[in-house]
Amino acid sequence: MFCTALNYICLRMLGIGSDEGDNNACPRARKWILDHGSVTQIPSWGKTWLCADLYYPHPFIQDLMWDALYIFMEPVLTRWPFNKLIRKKALDVTMEHIHYEDENSRYITIGCVEKVLCMLACWVEDPKGDHYKKHLARVQDYIWIAEDGLKMQSFGSQEWDCGFSVQALLASNLSLDEIGPALKKGHFFIKSHKLRTIHPATSNQCTAISRKDHGLFPIKITVGKSLIVPLKDSR
Repeated sequence: MFCTALNYICLRMLGIGSDEGDNNACPRARKWILDHGSVTQIPSWGKTWLCADLYYPHPFIQDLMWDALYIFMEPVLTRWPFNKLIRKKALDVTMEHIHYEDENSRYITIGCVEKVLCMLACWVEDPKGDHYKKHLARVQDYIWIAEDGLKMQSFGSQEWDCGFSVQALLASNLSLDEIGPALKKGHFFIKSHKLRTIHPATSNQCTAISRKDHGLFPIKITVGKSLIVPLKDSR
């Protein structure tokens, strides 16, 4: 619902008629939305975005400033010399930030939504470039085939889940003969997914919420769990 509704709204805002669009995109999207309970079934994030234009009051001066920036400044900034002095510099800085996050997360990025946006930005920058190719190689981290078709998931919380699972086993008072192999595998997983290659002043020897490849979010709780597990295990 989130994706279909927002894509439908974007098409309409771009001037596509309610019965137009490639392969009847707008009629098909509208029918799907209505068949699934209308746009009111969109998640909270989507409701926030929709409210920004539909329900939040806009003072006259705010609308005037936005329209002025769009109508008068956009044509100016896209022409020489401003397109070189301002626009290109702003785009270069933006792409620098995108590449920094991509490289630090091994092109998994911060999550499934950002993954698509960052990959699209890299494609616009250079469809045959290395950044876009590396993004394509990590798409498999997010998609899987369910009974009703292709699904997209988030990046997971493997390290987090493993820490809690090992703690639960240690608290169960089961014999080592029963849980020993599981504890060994859990300890190996936590140890092998430490972040060892990031700058030592930030995240060296920490653990992420997901796994080593992700490389982001050395959350204190996850780090604590990864320390508690081997300490308890050693007893």
